[in-house]
Amino acid sequence: MKYAVYDATGKIVRITGGILRYAQLQVRAGQNLLQVDNDVDDRIHKVVDGKLVNKTPEEIEAEKAPTPPEIPESEKPAHITNEQWQDTLKRIEALGG
Repeated sequence: MKYAVYDATGKIVRITGGILRYAQLQVRAGQNLLQVDNDVDDRIHKVVDGKLVNKTPEEIEAEKAPTPPEIPESEKPAHITNEQWQDTLKRIEALGG
């Protein structure tokens, strides 16, 4: 048996399996429990009026992580070895810095 723990908005916050008694221990304040099929997926399902339904394509798209902003090449961190860094420091020191 599988169970979905969902909040007041119908968002599935956790999917658990096993005995009902143990699944009930997963439910927190403001959450409910629903017995579901094995193919439940919180990315594409939600609970409406106590029933498992598919999310709309718009809901699925809205929940995707936003694309991080593009970082200009000049602002990206440089990955150099300690040997390269020490060499750079020596060259700066030689210049009187």
